Amino acid sequence: MVTVERVGVKNRYETAAAIAKKIPSTKVVVAYGKLFADALAVAPYASRNQMPILLTDPKKLPTPTKNAIKGKKSTIVVGGKGAASDTVISKLPAPKRYGEATRYDTAKIIVQQFPLGEEIEYVATGKSFPDALAGSSLAAKNNAPLLLVDPKYIPSQTMSVMTGFTKYGVWGGLSAVSEKTVNELNGKVAPIK
Repeated sequence: MVTVERVGVKNRYETAAAIAKKIPSTKVVVAYGKLFADALAVAPYASRNQMPILLTDPKKLPTPTKNAIKGKKSTIVVGGKGAASDTVISKLPAPKRYGEATRYDTAKIIVQQFPLGEEIEYVATGKSFPDALAGSSLAAKNNAPLLLVDPKYIPSQTMSVMTGFTKYGVWGGLSAVSEKTVNELNGKVAPIK
């Protein structure tokens, strides 16, 4: 018989906090709760290092998140001030922000500051979340970073952190990552395992 456990409460903030309770870590990641790109870019690193991802509003730290950070010692904040204001950051334990103007800039900083393995990088669109969400645990399992691209091209921020890798796994169909974008990877696309 299969046992099912629902980890979900009234809203996304409470659900993230409930999941965080199941991950015994003194470190947490905090990301904007209404957009996905920053949280997905850091998900492989957070998963690999058993760090829960909590969610915030830009101007106010939601009560479930405030309660979930009690007893934590440090916080990685992903996203610029539009994702988490200085007011929000001031309420977090030993916070350090990793965020810039765009989702591609923030993802670049995450790849640079939190390096994972160097065998393969995974690529997904930065315009919607399903492909990256579905693949983030595979990236964590394979100790691989997740790079965000525009469906029609590779942003310069992303391109700048692609040096040194010899294989790329691409998540999503042609509407998510175009053939032109795949061709920019110089034929280094590998089968996803």
